[in-house]
Amino acid sequence: MTFAAVKTEPRVAIFQGRCLSAREGYASQERAMADSITMLIVDDQHDFCDLLREMLLDSRFQIIGEAHDGVEAMSTLDQSQPDLILVDVEMPRIDGLRLTRQVLARFPKTPVVLMSAYHESEYVQQARRTGALDFIPKGEMSPGRLLEAWRKREGGSSR
Repeated sequence: MTFAAVKTEPRVAIFQGRCLSAREGYASQERAMADSITMLIVDDQHDFCDLLREMLLDSRFQIIGEAHDGVEAMSTLDQSQPDLILVDVEMPRIDGLRLTRQVLARFPKTPVVLMSAYHESEYVQQARRTGALDFIPKGEMSPGRLLEAWRKREGGSSR
């Protein structure tokens, strides 16, 4: 999401590639910010993180951070609290299941969605036992699938 003031005309804005009047531009920016869901991605595969960033570019999800293992994720969470954390199951140092338990112990209102390249029923069961909001196989990852998981929190409210 890009937003920049244009000095050639008073109170004109560029928002998501469109030139808008002050009233329309600033209202659109406020709506987009209010509707966005901030997210931390935790995955040791840098290429997959890049793919997620690209995939979610024009969605409601705003990626505010990226960590490549559980230790890095906990450090990032000490500095900012996203609305949602997307965590790979298999990572070095602290795996995704252990990280989920640690996150939920310290930040119980922050939902965690687990993901893996492997779609094994064992992962789905382990995700439920850790208190994760959902489990999404990486091959099924999409903005729509993440939004579906997001709506599961607190009985499906649709923020």
